[in-house]
Amino acid sequence: MKATITVKGGIGGNSEIFNKLDGYSDWKKGNYGSYIVQYDTLTKARKSLKDAYKRLKEEENEFYRQGGISYYQDSLTYDASKAEINY
Repeated sequence: MKATITVKGGIGGNSEIFNKLDGYSDWKKGNYGSYIVQYDTLTKARKSLKDAYKRLKEEENEFYRQGGISYYQDSLTYDASKAEINY
């Protein structure tokens, strides 16, 4: 089953999340600085989003402790940006 991660919100945060995603098959830039990232399987999309969360948490530990980074049920929030898995 193919899956898509949609990253939208603040432009700077969108780029930060997109740069942490990996393993995608295709991507395109959407309106207002958003990204649409496609994966071959739902498992790859979930792994990529979870790994992006871990990398952001490691690199910006202080911001994470202040509540600026969160991950919950196929959704990653970073600053004013949000990445969600659609399937």
